[in-house]
Amino acid sequence: MIVLAVCLSSTDQRSLAWILLPLGGAWGKLATWAGLRRAPGWPAGIPEILLAVSKG
Repeated sequence: MIVLAVCLSSTDQRSLAWILLPLGGAWGKLATWAGLRRAPGWPAGIPEILLAVSKG
């Protein structure tokens, strides 16, 4: 994404910069889905994590 943004801003293709928003959204959605897919037991650990964080 960063390379695409730099390339679009350094060339005369600035009118294509709008494509960064949907691509960034899709990339974020894919990264979130992949992260949650690799950690199926994460909801069970939330109370333990919150307890540890609240103790400081």
